[in-house]
Amino acid sequence: IEELRKEILEFTSKNLNTLNAEEAMLLCMRCDRVASMLDPSFGNAFNDLGVCIMNQLHKSDLSETALQLFSKAKQCSRYSSREFPFLNSARLYLKHKRNVSAAVRECLGALYFCHDDREAMNIVKHSRNTLMKALQRQKFQE
Repeated sequence: IEELRKEILEFTSKNLNTLNAEEAMLLCMRCDRVASMLDPSFGNAFNDLGVCIMNQLHKSDLSETALQLFSKAKQCSRYSSREFPFLNSARLYLKHKRNVSAAVRECLGALYFCHDDREAMNIVKHSRNTLMKALQRQKFQE
């Protein structure tokens, strides 16, 4: 933790307005790592780390790592917006994994915690036809 704290202080000693997007993301990840070490029950830090990784998937496929962090965030007892790791998992499943049924399952988890989340409702609504076609194919194959 001490080493990360020193790195954070080094980053913040610069004028924060001069950080580019990559430096800002690295700073965010360092802060979230410290937060997760100081309080492993704080889910926001794990979710934020997952989002940072998800935003870098164009560089390398660390989608499983991001999903693991979202899963860990879901299990944490302290979380301000419990639907976020579900929505982020859904986004990842749709964009990078192309897995509509997993995305819908995650959206249903988000809706359990936030009944009126528009994004989750839209994903479920727009995925209905894709899921129905998949079920029909599965019945046809049986």
